[in-house]
Amino acid sequence: MSGLGLGLALGLVFGLVVALIAYKAGLRYVFGVICAAVRGRLPWRPAAFCRWACDAGLLRVAGATYQFRYGELRRWLTGPDRSRP
Repeated sequence: MSGLGLGLALGLVFGLVVALIAYKAGLRYVFGVICAAVRGRLPWRPAAFCRWACDAGLLRVAGATYQFRYGELRRWLTGPDRSRP
């Protein structure tokens, strides 16, 4: 029975540690999105925007990431002069 008790105790501690790390990562994400949205660098709902951009054909999903479909669009968005289309 001591092995079962030890296993349960270690499982509980491990679960709490993982939950705390995940909670902190979620808070960092929310804080980062808020800061970037207030500065005008990201939309308020970036995941919804990425889904819309995929539906519009501007982005594609590659595994767990989004990629630009067109290099010209990427260069225009990242370039210093955004006044020209």
